[in-house]
Amino acid sequence: MNGVSIGITPDNSLLLGTWEGIYKSTDWDSTWTNVYVDHSMVCEVTDLLKLNNGTMLASVFDHLAMGIGGLFRSTDNGDTWENIGLTDAAILCLAKNSQDVIYVGCNVDYTSGLFRSTDYGATWQQFLLNQCVQGIAVDNNDVVYVNLYCDGWGLPWGVYRSADNGETWESLDSGMPNKMISKLHLSNDGYLYAFGHYDNQIYRSRKSVYEEFEIDVVACPENGGTVVGSGIYNFGEFAHLSASANANYQFVGWTNQNGDTISNEAEYAHMIARGGQITAHFVSIEAVEEAEGNGFTLWPNPTSGAVQIEGVEAEEVLVYNALGQVVKTVRNSNEVSLEGLPQGVYLLRITGMNGIVYTNKITVQ
Repeated sequence: MNGVSIGITPDNSLLLGTWEGIYKSTDWDSTWTNVYVDHSMVCEVTDLLKLNNGTMLASVFDHLAMGIGGLFRSTDNGDTWENIGLTDAAILCLAKNSQDVIYVGCNVDYTSGLFRSTDYGATWQQFLLNQCVQGIAVDNNDVVYVNLYCDGWGLPWGVYRSADNGETWESLDSGMPNKMISKLHLSNDGYLYAFGHYDNQIYRSRKSVYEEFEIDVVACPENGGTVVGSGIYNFGEFAHLSASANANYQFVGWTNQNGDTISNEAEYAHMIARGGQITAHFVSIEAVEEAEGNGFTLWPNPTSGAVQIEGVEAEEVLVYNALGQVVKTVRNSNEVSLEGLPQGVYLLRITGMNGIVYTNKITVQ
């Protein structure tokens, strides 16, 4: 038998994908039984994949029918198979992440690109249209790597990666040659390997994909509070950030090294794609004692225009953005117009005619 792909079932049997269907061995290569074959097709079983829930997947490419094949599923250790879709796609490779999100790479000559399913193949989303996805690999942080081969369409040849499940992609300087290479594999130390389709050579990326980035988490102002999250992280890893305001201060939001607001939550998990500084912003709040029963409300919240203050007569209202900057000041009015401000979360610091200071967050849509 001329094997094209190999897999191991949940019961530790071997599966071999060939040009003649799928074969199974329960005695580790001594004997083989054909468990799937369709004599109406010239079937190349291009890849086999085991999901975390024990399901086996097989991709079938029918050369005789101009790419018609599909994705097949087995829930009984490879003994029986059913077609679950993508029948008009020439599937070249399969992969999954830690959450059993399935990725399917296809040939550009037919239904092309990358397909993703988050529900075990019931529905699919298509990415990288007009690209030939020759190989897929997923690392320990669920970052997806694809090797693209394209002769005149779409992105240039090469290896690309996505840290958001395929929504966006960046080119990876991997050192892979600009030629048809397939079956992308990721070693434990983070090196990518691929097979030369025509020259029968094995290629390896010039460096590990597990790039390290240094993140420096700071407080602004420095005495505004304490922050946690600084350290060395791999690409795609999550830094768990925490901000705790000191007395007479309140946390407003986080910004990255470019000054962009990334969250308004004091506890935040930030996916690392670059090194640099992340800043927790705090605003100073006067130390005052609120009288019992002097609560107040803001409405509407969220808003796209004016907000009304109820429950206190406002002498002064300061509106802070996520950088802790005052972007609007209103005096002697219980109506504050937020029209024209960028979408996001803002902090309102309200000084009442009674001398009490109130604070609350409001979302501008």
